[in-house]
Amino acid sequence: MADVIKGKVWSLDTAAGVVTTGDVVIHSIMVAFTTAAAGSFQLTFGNGTLLDLVTTAASTAAVWDTTKQYYFGDQTFQGPITKALCVNVKSIYIITGKA
Repeated sequence: MADVIKGKVWSLDTAAGVVTTGDVVIHSIMVAFTTAAAGSFQLTFGNGTLLDLVTTAASTAAVWDTTKQYYFGDQTFQGPITKALCVNVKSIYIITGKA
């Protein structure tokens, strides 16, 4: 990740893997799933789970709004931050806090 990580928006790829090895202050996380298929997404930190999501399949975009934002109130999470599971995810954004 970049040297300056406070008050930024990270646009992540949708492959599983390490996001960052250091601690990070997270304001919110936005995840969008593909519409036509069931999906799973898991983001872990240190020895815990930060976000664990599962969706069901939908045939059209009108059936489900597949983009959600989850707020963490500028909490500090101990690294490493890892995308442990990423199935049928369209986009991932992490909005870092300024603390």
